[in-house]
Amino acid sequence: MELRNSTLRIVAALLLVLPSLAEAQAPANDEQLVAATLNTLHQAASDADYQVYSSVFAADAVFLGTDATERWTREEFMAFAKPYFDQGRGWTYVMVERHVSIAVDGATAWFDERLDNASYGETRGSGVLIKESGQWKISQYNLTIPMPNELSREFVDRIRGEQRGRDNEAVVLAMIAAVNGRDFDALDTLIAADVTRRSGATPELIITSLDGFKAFLHQDLAGTPDAQQEVNVIFSGGGWVAVHVTYRGTQTGQMGPFPPSGKALELPFIGLLRVEDGLIREILVEWDNLNALGQLGHFPPPGDVGTEVEE
Repeated sequence: MELRNSTLRIVAALLLVLPSLAEAQAPANDEQLVAATLNTLHQAASDADYQVYSSVFAADAVFLGTDATERWTREEFMAFAKPYFDQGRGWTYVMVERHVSIAVDGATAWFDERLDNASYGETRGSGVLIKESGQWKISQYNLTIPMPNELSREFVDRIRGEQRGRDNEAVVLAMIAAVNGRDFDALDTLIAADVTRRSGATPELIITSLDGFKAFLHQDLAGTPDAQQEVNVIFSGGGWVAVHVTYRGTQTGQMGPFPPSGKALELPFIGLLRVEDGLIREILVEWDNLNALGQLGHFPPPGDVGTEVEE
């Protein structure tokens, strides 16, 4: 009887121990493996470890950044990241909460995770992983910045304003490219028919139509047929686009009252252009006339030797 009781106690003990041993030796499930891959991604980014970071992405992976224009292939995103990592400059996102789901076939997973970043605060990562040769690889990662609902209208307005500014800048750049390329027909889609142009450098010349503006361009090019304009700075706000441009050309033709000089001109000027509904409607331009005339040899006028000051 005593032997039988001892045997029962041993069996009972084994029944308690064996499940825990089996649990300890059981392989990690797919949800855990997916989480491990994502953890490796964030740790490698924080450590600026390029080799490990690039290894967790599938060959045809796509990374979507916080800007609407940021859609990178794996090669493009790695090319973006590598210079930072080479300098030891990574980025740290700390996982706060994560949800992982595995497809029925066991070969695809999707996730979403809340992250904390020192610069951007709370962010959200989401995406898809695929299983390749038994390993989970990131096929798509989408990083976003969640926006409180009560702030959404304000930020949407700001984003739309920023986009309008970019669109307006594109119109101005297209106009300058058309002038440089002597494609005056293209101006019909870039400049309003009732455009106005004014300049303090030529206060007597006020243009009030697209046809008048084209006539002005033809007259300008008659004096400097090789003229080109290079944009140095461009920015926008409130429907206006500001540019700092360098005008280069050689005066081989008549320029107003000034005969051909054969000399080269390199003249900076500033322009303010008002853009509305995709068309340039107002142009304000300023430059230094004396600088231009001096370079071309028209100032001081021939025979003007100035006035000597007697002591």
